[in-house]
Amino acid sequence: MKFYCCCVVLWLRFQAVCIATVKFMAHLVNQHVLYELVALELLTLLLEEPTDDSVEVAVGFAKVRMVGGVVM
Repeated sequence: MKFYCCCVVLWLRFQAVCIATVKFMAHLVNQHVLYELVALELLTLLLEEPTDDSVEVAVGFAKVRMVGGVVM
């Protein structure tokens, strides 16, 4: 949950850091360090009330090669 809150706070100030954090989380899912459920929760959080920014972050998350395959 800290990652989620951290990402939301960082988004307000540091867009690039937020996207990098989300991509890092995606790589952790790829390496089976984080469960796939974390990926689904993050995507749900980002797309629950979609904005241009949250959709951009969600797309960056899903573009990391295996997350799209693992989650979808």
